[in-house]
Amino acid sequence: MDRIELGSFCIDRCPFCGGIWLDARELDKVLSLSKSGNSKNLVDRVDSGKLIPGGNTATRTMRQCPRDQSALGTTQSPTQSHIVFDRCPACLGLFLDAGELKDLAEHTLAEKLLGLFKG
Repeated sequence: MDRIELGSFCIDRCPFCGGIWLDARELDKVLSLSKSGNSKNLVDRVDSGKLIPGGNTATRTMRQCPRDQSALGTTQSPTQSHIVFDRCPACLGLFLDAGELKDLAEHTLAEKLLGLFKG
């Protein structure tokens, strides 16, 4: 994994598939930074949005946590139900496929309206 520094913390990106590993609570930090305007184009810098040419993406059943080697389970995003990412049940880290961070950072009008009715 390649380490990307984001101020007070670092995240990891796979050089082969472009996927991103976020330790527990780092997703909230990244999304908060990108919305606050503290780091222009932060999400674009971190998430390539596409598979890296020549890379391999492991099937979901083969993925393991890079921290403790636990088998990753799938979790649906609570704010955007079409996004399903991998979560470690032990350390609560997340693996996002290339493009999923960009998708999480952008809410469509329909998603915003749905949030108003749920909340």
